[in-house]
Amino acid sequence: MASPIGHGLIGMMVARRMGVRSKAGLAAAAVAGSLPDVDIIVGKLVHDDPWKIHRQGTHTMNFAVTAGALAGLAGIVRSESIEGERDLLMDALIGAAVVGSHVVLDKVPIPEIPHGPTFIGMSLANWVVDAAIWSVAALTAVSGLVVAVRMYETHPAERRRTATAGTNMRSQPAGPGR
Repeated sequence: MASPIGHGLIGMMVARRMGVRSKAGLAAAAVAGSLPDVDIIVGKLVHDDPWKIHRQGTHTMNFAVTAGALAGLAGIVRSESIEGERDLLMDALIGAAVVGSHVVLDKVPIPEIPHGPTFIGMSLANWVVDAAIWSVAALTAVSGLVVAVRMYETHPAERRRTATAGTNMRSQPAGPGR
C-alpha cells in the first residue's frame, strides 16, 4: 500500500515524464495521483470511519481512467506540445495514467514496518520507504510508456513541420526584384 505522499510523488513523476512542465500542472498531478483516496475523507464525514469505504469505487480502473481523462481534457493536467497547441488525446492519457498509477500502486504489497511513530495509521518509516520504492519503480515503469507516447507525439509533428516548412519556402519570393 502506498501512502498519499507516495501517490502524489508518483503522480508528479508520471506527469513530468509524459510532458507536463508547469508548476501548476505538476501540483495538479500530485493531487490527481492521490485522488482515489478521497474515499477516506468521505468515509470519515459520512460514516465517522475513514476506512469503511476505502478502496471501493474510487480504487477501480474505471474511476481512474474516467477521472484522469476528464482532468486531462479540462486542461488541469496537460502537456506542453512542440507546436504550442494542446493535444486533447495526450492530455487525457496523461490524466488517466496519473490517476491510474494510484490503483496500480495500491495493488502491489510493500513490507510493513510496525515500529516507531505513526501518522494516519502508518509508521513514519513506511512513509519514507514507500516514497523511495515507488519513485524508483515509477520512473522505471513509465519510461516505456513515455517512449511510446513521445513517438506518437513527435514523429507526426516532425513530418507536418517539414512538409509545411518546404511549402512555405517555395511560396515566398526569392528576394527583391525577382
